Amino acid sequence: MKANIAAIYIANQIAVQKLIRQYLVPPFEPFVEDDVSIKAEQTWNRYGVPSHGAETWRYEITGTDWHMVARAVFYEGELLEPLAVHCVIEECKSSGIETPEQALNTWLKSLDL
Repeated sequence: MKANIAAIYIANQIAVQKLIRQYLVPPFEPFVEDDVSIKAEQTWNRYGVPSHGAETWRYEITGTDWHMVARAVFYEGELLEPLAVHCVIEECKSSGIETPEQALNTWLKSLDL
C-alpha cells in the first residue's frame, strides 16, 4: 500500500469511528441527506466478541460515486474497545476518478467530527 493511501486509510478509520460513536449509535433509522444514504442493520457477532450484551452492527454509507461498509460492536451502549478491532471499515468502493479512500475521505472531512 502506498504511503499516502495508507495515511488516508488510517484517517478514514479514525473518522468513521468518531462518526459512529457520535451520530450512529443504535438503534438507528436509515436516512438520506445531501446525496449520502446511511443505513445500519444488526448482524452476527464475530468470534472474540463478548456474547452477553454485545451487538454487532453493519453500516452501509453510500455517496454519489462511492460506497463504504463498516462494522461496529457495541457493548452496554458504547463502542467496544479496542476500536481498531471492533469498529472498522470493511469495504470501500468508488466509481469516480478518485480512489475509494480519497472519495470517502473527502466526504468525512466535510463532517463536523
